[in-house]
Amino acid sequence: MTADPVVERFIETHADQVARLLETTGADAMRDFLAVLSTLQVASIMRYLSRHSACHYLATLDADRAVAIIKILPPQYAASLVRDMPLPARQALLAGESMPYRIRTILRYPKGSVGAEMDSNPISLHEGMTAKQARTFLKKYRQHICDSLFVTGSEQRFVGVIALKELLFAKNTANIASLCKPPMQRLSPWDALAAVGLHPGWQQVAALPVIERGGRLSGILHADRVREAMSMEAVATTLSGDLADDIFALGELFWSACADLLSDYDTATRSEPA
Repeated sequence: MTADPVVERFIETHADQVARLLETTGADAMRDFLAVLSTLQVASIMRYLSRHSACHYLATLDADRAVAIIKILPPQYAASLVRDMPLPARQALLAGESMPYRIRTILRYPKGSVGAEMDSNPISLHEGMTAKQARTFLKKYRQHICDSLFVTGSEQRFVGVIALKELLFAKNTANIASLCKPPMQRLSPWDALAAVGLHPGWQQVAALPVIERGGRLSGILHADRVREAMSMEAVATTLSGDLADDIFALGELFWSACADLLSDYDTATRSEPA
C-alpha cells in the first residue's frame, strides 16, 4: 500500500512529532501504523521514540525487517536498542548473519562503558604515510574528521595523535610517525562512561582514543557522543511524559490525515514492505 502524500510529507518533516503522537497510542496501533511505512520512514521515526517503545517495537518484527531498520540507524543508537530488547528477541537477531559487524562489536561491551559508545570504525592515518599522502587520504573523509588525527601502525597498533592544523602546515615529505605526539589521555573500552564524561580533557579535545590491551586502537570516543549518551535518559523521560496542548492539537490534525490510510489497512492480508 502507498501512503497518502500528505502523511508521507508530514513524516519527512515532522518525524519527532509523529513519534510523540505514536507514544500516546497502544503498542498494537503503533505497530499497525508503522507496518505500512517504508524502512527509511520507520527508522526516522524510531530516532525519536522512547527507548522502551523502540525496543519493544523491534521485538515484534521478523528478523529481516528489524535488521533492515537497524542498518539505517546510527550504530551506537542501534546497538543500544538491541541491547535493551527482550532477551528472546535479541538472541534471535544476533543468531542470524545479517546483523552488521559494527553492532556486534559494540555489543561486546557492557552498557554504560566507553566501548558501548565509541566509534568502532574510526578514520585513522598510517604511520608510513607522508604528510602529503595523509592530506590526500583525508580529503575523502573530510566530513568525518576532527582536530585530533589518530595514527596507527601494523594491525591497528596505536602510535599517537597529530593536530589537524599541524598536518596541514607540515612539509609534503614529512613522515607521519615523526609528527605524532602522545595523547593527553587514552581510554579503555571497559572504562565507565560516567567517570570518563567528567574528565577535564574534554575542554581541550573533541575526541579521545580508545585502546585495547596490546596497544590496538579499538575506537574513538567523541565528546558529543558522551554528552548525548549521558543525557539520553533525561530525553527519554521528557518524551514519555505529559505532552503539551499544542502537540495534542497537532496530533488531531495528523490523525485526521491518516484516517484513510489506517481504515483501509487489513492486518490479515497486508504484505511486508520491501
